[in-house]
This record gives sequence, C-alpha cells and structure tokens, in this order.
Amino acid sequence: MKKTNILLISLILFLLGCENSKTEKPHITIENTTEIFTPQNTTDENQTTKEESNDDQKTEYTSESIKETFTLNIKQNSTMLTIENKHISIDKAETPLILLSLFNTKSAQHRVEIPYLMELQKKYKNRLAIFSILVNQEEKEEVLKKFSQDFSNIYSFFTTKKENEHFVQTIMKVLEIKEKLTLPLTILYKEGNYYIHYEGPTPVEMIEHNIEEAIH
Repeated sequence: MKKTNILLISLILFLLGCENSKTEKPHITIENTTEIFTPQNTTDENQTTKEESNDDQKTEYTSESIKETFTLNIKQNSTMLTIENKHISIDKAETPLILLSLFNTKSAQHRVEIPYLMELQKKYKNRLAIFSILVNQEEKEEVLKKFSQDFSNIYSFFTTKKENEHFVQTIMKVLEIKEKLTLPLTILYKEGNYYIHYEGPTPVEMIEHNIEEAIH
C-alpha cells in the first residue's frame, strides 16, 4: 500500500512539472518578439528627424534670397532694374551683356573712366549696354546737369537718395562686400547672370578683355 501511494505522488509531481514547462514557453517567445521589433522602430524615428532637419535648412536658405526692383532714370526716361540674387534684368536693355558702373563725380579717377566706358559702348553697341550709375552723390545740380549732358549715352541715376542708398546696400549684399564700398564699382553680366566685378579704378584694357571673353 505504501509503495502504491509513493508511485501515485511521484506521478502527480511529474505531471505538474510538465504543465509548468508548457506555460513557460509562450512567455519566452513574447520576449524574443519584442527584442526583434525595437531596432526597426528606432531607425524610422532617426529618418524622420533627418528629413525635418533638411527642411529647416532649405527654409533658412530661401529666406536669404534677394529680389529688389528699382526705377533707373536714363535720358529723361525711366526703366525698371531688377536684381534677383546674382541675376539682373533691365527693361530697356536688349544686349547679351550688361555692364554697371557705380561712380561718384567727386573723384577725378571716376570722371576719367567715364569717357573710356563710352568708347566701349560705341565699340560693342549691339552686344553691350553700359549703365554708369551715380551713387552717394551730393553735388550741385548744375554740375550734375552738365555731367549728364556730356555723358548722356551711359549716364543714369536714381530719383531719390533713399532708393540710391537701398540700391547700394543691395549690390553690396549680393556681391558679399562686407566692408565700405570702394568706387568705382564695375559689374559685368552675361545673359543677365553675374560674370565678374571690379572694385576701385580698373584699367579699361582689363574690362575690355573680360568683355571679349564673355562674348566668345
């Protein structure tokens, strides 16, 4: 009888052990499944962060773009001059090349350069339009009137001092001129796009060389 009881108890303990083993297996499977999916979720979050970061950079660059329009007076007429970053357009300029020369009549070096620019205008009249723009000028009206008569083919100016100053600031920003503006400032554009610029008095031979380069 004792032997029978011992065998019966052993059989019951054995069966209970088997049941415990079966209930533990699903728990292990759930833990493994969780570990497999965690790295994938982390990767997706990182990708989203990078995309948002790129969008922020693009917005910041766009906010730095420049577009300004000015009214330029030429021979008692006016035309619209538009600067968009390093691109320029002038309504009455139909030539492939445009040359802007920012000058001041108070400087003898500036006055000497103007006749040479007029010669370049005559030489390349079908391919080049030159606009000598008076800036930072506080000369007497009689002096300016005579100057405009002598160099009427290329002489141009802004009606107001405020617009004049705004134009200078825009040009300096576009060309990334951080220090004081050095005059004369000569800028050459090809098909409306920036080509080259010179700060200060520049030999006319150098300017003509770059004009020839741009043409060909």
